[in-house]
Amino acid sequence: MNPEAGVTQKWIEALTQIQLAHSEDLAQVGARIEMLLDSDFEPINEVLEHLFSKSGKMIRPVLLLMAADRTCAESEKLISLGASVELIHTASLVHDDTIDSSSYRRGVETLNSKWNHKTSVIIGDYLLARAFSEIASVGSLDVLRKLTGACRALASGEMRQMALEGNLDAREEDYFVFVREKTGSLFGATCSVAATVSGGGYRDEL
Repeated sequence: MNPEAGVTQKWIEALTQIQLAHSEDLAQVGARIEMLLDSDFEPINEVLEHLFSKSGKMIRPVLLLMAADRTCAESEKLISLGASVELIHTASLVHDDTIDSSSYRRGVETLNSKWNHKTSVIIGDYLLARAFSEIASVGSLDVLRKLTGACRALASGEMRQMALEGNLDAREEDYFVFVREKTGSLFGATCSVAATVSGGGYRDEL
């Protein structure tokens, strides 16, 4: 057996168990996403229905639910933020597919491939707008700052990655910087806002 395949399988099994433990909340997050995606303009609905025809693993909402103190955090705020971080993540994937001219994502034809780059960019922006409208409803400037900061880092990481393409002088440190921005920033912000709506922050000793 390929050792890497074994690690991947164990990771998938562990994630499945965690998802099962939070299944009721994740179902509510999914329902909130559906509500946020509903548009009064049918062409937008058509594109979004295609985009979400195959859902992701919802790792970020799972992390948020795990990081929150459920005795302090309001469930409604967690559901709103879970939906929001998933929409931000999806928007970043839509924009990535446009930049990379990718044809498929999760086995489904990308928006830029099925429609065009213009549609892809617009829908990515639409998802971000819906996400931040929902984030604003939580009523926390700290949460808003952290998630806008993560989006800024996502954009910076993408630009940094493009700047490194074909650069034979690039160092390992350069790689870790853009990975931290492009991928780690939203993971970090997700856990951080979970702590914020739980009434505190990270403990130094942890």
